[in-house]
Amino acid sequence: MLTTQIALEKMRELCVSLPDTSERLHLGEATFHVGGKAFASCGDKDGACRFVFALEPEHAEHLLGSDQRFARHPNARECLVLHAAEAKSWAEVKKLVLGSYQLVVERQRAKPVGSN
Repeated sequence: MLTTQIALEKMRELCVSLPDTSERLHLGEATFHVGGKAFASCGDKDGACRFVFALEPEHAEHLLGSDQRFARHPNARECLVLHAAEAKSWAEVKKLVLGSYQLVVERQRAKPVGSN
């Protein structure tokens, strides 16, 4: 089981090691950005440490339909939530966060120049 402190330390270590990333505080949680767009967050503003990350829609729907540990983020439809206490391992979380990072990077590359 990951405590909030350990989860946040591991998230910072992972996320800041990725190219073009930064960390900001958003609504009481550490949020990690690439090229100005959020790709993951970690915090315990609701009383329990949780990870938030974006996934391809098909992957997100698969996890929501097959694994009760995952929930849709209430304010970001493309994002899922996993409570740290329910993570099987750090390797599981790392894989999801890296996937989220890659998804955001790919979306930014696909945008036409000059669009936001």
